[in-house]
Amino acid sequence: MRGRRPWSKEQYRRGIFILPSSFTVSNIFCGFYAVSCAIKGNMELAGVLIGIAMILDTLDGRLARMTNTTSEFGVQFDSLADVITFGMAPAVLCYLWAFYHYEGSLSIGRAGWLVSFVFLICAASRLARFNVQSAAVPDKRYFVGMPTPAAAAVVASTIYCFPDRLDGDSRAIAVLVAMALLSFLMVSRIKYRSFKDLNLKQPRSYRTVVLIALIIVGIALDPKHMLITVSAVYAFSGMISYMLAKRRPAPVPVTAEKPS
Repeated sequence: MRGRRPWSKEQYRRGIFILPSSFTVSNIFCGFYAVSCAIKGNMELAGVLIGIAMILDTLDGRLARMTNTTSEFGVQFDSLADVITFGMAPAVLCYLWAFYHYEGSLSIGRAGWLVSFVFLICAASRLARFNVQSAAVPDKRYFVGMPTPAAAAVVASTIYCFPDRLDGDSRAIAVLVAMALLSFLMVSRIKYRSFKDLNLKQPRSYRTVVLIALIIVGIALDPKHMLITVSAVYAFSGMISYMLAKRRPAPVPVTAEKPS
């Protein structure tokens, strides 16, 4: 029996190019499957699938940079995947979870449909703006506007923590306000840390390692409450940093003294 011939360099390179796209396809699959689960009423699994999609979304970009296989097609394909998984899926999940079977005020149910749609539009706009401005942003340490996966994480972790159908006017109004706030944060100019400058080889990186370890342990012990806490803290971090920056006094320009 003859052995298989080894791959040529061209075949190997084509295989490497396909690898990041396979993660992107898996990302889309998780988004589609999450919507399917939500329609069937399995909200808890739907939230988990969006969390898995976030991991896949992180891996496909890093893998493309590690293998030097970044391309314009990959960038656009990844953005389209994010619109589905982090825009459409969370919007549908929230609507089905909080407003579709709403038995209270009819106006709140209609407002829930509208705010879910606005979330989707803002997510698509945020991704389009990111693609246009990514090459021109001088400081890679920050995102301009809340990242779409982070906004989706707030929705998914909340539904994962409280999978039962929402009831009560006060809770429905709270979800309306939260979805409107997330939509605004995505298209705002508020800066959020990207953590792209994270370097665990620095002398004081042990603090970061300990913090990451504590978060992992917390997720392992109580995943539902820990995930919603982490996503909420990140959502508020940008607003808090923005308000603190506004409170700081403007630097006084130093004028050179004229020689006597």
